[in-house]
Amino acid sequence: MKKYHFYGLLAAWLVSTGVQAATFAVNDTADLPDDNLTDNICHTSAGFCSLRAAIDQANALPDDDTIVLPTGNYTLTLPGVLYIGSNITINGESPSTSIISGGGTRAVLTISGDAVVNLNKLALTQGNGAPSSVGGALSVGSGTTTLTEVLVSNSTATGAGFSQGGGIYVNGTGTLYLLDSTVMNNSAANGGGGIGVASGGAVHVIRSTISGNSTTNLGANGGGIDVKGQLEIVNSTVSGNTANTGSGIGVSGDGSANILFTTIAYNTATSANSGQLESYTPNSTSIVSGSIIANPTGGVNCASTEGSLTSSGYNLSSDDSCAFMTAQGDLTHTDPLQASLGFNGYINRTHALLTGSPAINAGPTLVPVQATTDQNHKARVQAGRADIGAYEATAAIVVNVGNASITEGNAGTTVLDFPISLSAPAPSGGITITWSTADGTAAASSDYVAVAGGQVTIPAGDNSGSLTVTINGDIQVEPNETFTVTLDSIGAGASIGTSTATGTIANDDSLPQPGNPEIGAARAVPTLSEWGLLLLAGLLGAMGWRDARARGRRQ
Repeated sequence: MKKYHFYGLLAAWLVSTGVQAATFAVNDTADLPDDNLTDNICHTSAGFCSLRAAIDQANALPDDDTIVLPTGNYTLTLPGVLYIGSNITINGESPSTSIISGGGTRAVLTISGDAVVNLNKLALTQGNGAPSSVGGALSVGSGTTTLTEVLVSNSTATGAGFSQGGGIYVNGTGTLYLLDSTVMNNSAANGGGGIGVASGGAVHVIRSTISGNSTTNLGANGGGIDVKGQLEIVNSTVSGNTANTGSGIGVSGDGSANILFTTIAYNTATSANSGQLESYTPNSTSIVSGSIIANPTGGVNCASTEGSLTSSGYNLSSDDSCAFMTAQGDLTHTDPLQASLGFNGYINRTHALLTGSPAINAGPTLVPVQATTDQNHKARVQAGRADIGAYEATAAIVVNVGNASITEGNAGTTVLDFPISLSAPAPSGGITITWSTADGTAAASSDYVAVAGGQVTIPAGDNSGSLTVTINGDIQVEPNETFTVTLDSIGAGASIGTSTATGTIANDDSLPQPGNPEIGAARAVPTLSEWGLLLLAGLLGAMGWRDARARGRRQ
């Protein structure tokens, strides 16, 4: 009994002292601190809850807290660094609407100590890593930070200091997970235009795009990612980055990179013999599997001054610089035939494989568990063998329409459904079909309601649907009548197979039978017995007339 009394008192004490997770809903874009860190309430001097005040309160509490960040531009204006020192999740609405900005004068977020932080559906932009000049938008401490559907952009680490990680810098013993995110248009003076990974740090890039980042100093490494720690990159795209060496990914020190089903393309090395992928110190290593390294806009595809590059098979290089590609399924001096960087079904840009690409179905039949979907979340494998690179091509979905029939009815309207079938489930966003009707023996208005430019959308994941036409009932005796429906056009990612179907309106009216007058008959037809009565009446009438005439003569 005493034991239960103790636990009850403990629970009451925990609640009363606020030792529990809290959720703070931001409702002000102004950059103001919390005015009382002892009351567990997000409240600024202006009477609202700002992002800074919410972080202040969360830092003051011991448990894992959540901050809800609605649509808005949250520009930091106060001096100093905005630190996160506690386990916090910040949930935005989307990277295009929930935007945290450093205003070009300060770093956006700095995570200190071993805090576990989750950032979801938001943007970090216009950060400046001064004065330490690391992590223009985000600096990760010794804990684990996860970014999901986050945009990190237009930030710099170009000051007089260390100047690494223009977008993100991961300190030694820190861990970063980058999921379904984009790091673009950031710059650093000395390394890691997009992401800088310190010795001892670890970065996992999954289904993400690193593009348009750069390093500015001569000899700087890693235009997209500079790796001195550990990098795992899977189903991702590294494109359009610039550096003196390692224009896409540069690995140095004791750094290591495991590159799996990733596309590294169109990066620019300002040194003629430097590569889009480069390991350039004795202990640096890179292992590449199922990946495309192609179409450099400066330098070559692969370079290994002193480090090692190893193939686990099924890679493609557009030149001969990747001499290590000698494993099963490797292709060298082969153009992958890629489209330019663009949106191909999901929130991040990828290089789609064009029709006839040698990378299509050139990968293994089985893929590792972390690569069973491509960067756009499409299933990998599509046609017996995986494609090489971050993008898994799919054949266009074929859409067919089928015939339909219905009994017309005597009055009112009924609905005739034409079946639609897809050769595969509709992709994200669905498939929109435009269609119309045309007369056959059935006439619009009197027999059915015509449709011109009608649209129906098959939702994502579905492989069937229907087109609906309204049928008018009547009581006219007529043959079965027909009309057609035609699929006029279809959305991207699909093609039309059977484009036209016939709708049959079955007549359910009949001619009236003798003795059974029906509605709509012009007149009733006498039965046989009725004909007999009429004949008898006629005979009797004739006899009466003749008898009357005879009597008249006698009189």
